[in-house]
Amino acid sequence: MRSVTRQDELDALQDLVGRLRLAYGSADAATVEAAVLDAYEMFKEARIRAFVPILVERRARAALDAGPPTVPENPKTPTGPREGSVAALP
Repeated sequence: MRSVTRQDELDALQDLVGRLRLAYGSADAATVEAAVLDAYEMFKEARIRAFVPILVERRARAALDAGPPTVPENPKTPTGPREGSVAALP
């Protein structure tokens, strides 16, 4: 079994964003990408990289299934689209 390269991982995440955008057509692109980025963040230090894309997919789907987070009437922190994209991951 060959090791997963960084490019393999990024390609898999790009494909994942595309699949999730189709599966969650009512969610805007920024929401889908944010779900993937949030999930990816949880695994950025994982030593074994082979399963990162599938673990990211499971977490991203769970987040999208849960729907948008509720925002309090007077949030203390600004909300809105997050900077960055899957293509810009370090």
